[in-house]
Amino acid sequence: MTILELTPESPAGSYEVLTSSGSRYLVVVAEETTVSRVPGAAPLMESYWGSVSRYRDTEPLVCSVVRFVEGQKGVLQYVKEERRSDPEYVSSTRLTTPVTSIRLLPTE
Repeated sequence: MTILELTPESPAGSYEVLTSSGSRYLVVVAEETTVSRVPGAAPLMESYWGSVSRYRDTEPLVCSVVRFVEGQKGVLQYVKEERRSDPEYVSSTRLTTPVTSIRLLPTE
């Protein structure tokens, strides 16, 4: 089944999202939607994007906004735990390179 868009309103489950830079994201849609960037995925554009570390790689980020659409940049919005007490901080936003595929992972 081809999935063209993934948001917190998508059916519950675990999804894999691949981007044009070669990054891989694990998205779990449940009561809270979490996103984890999986480092070590083979980058397609090694020279520019490489495998640069991102905030809390491998750790699930609880996201208030998640939108992955095939062919478009992905958008994640989350609150950094260490900044919750900062009255001037609202949230952080991460944009991905364009999404190349979205697939529902089989349940175990």
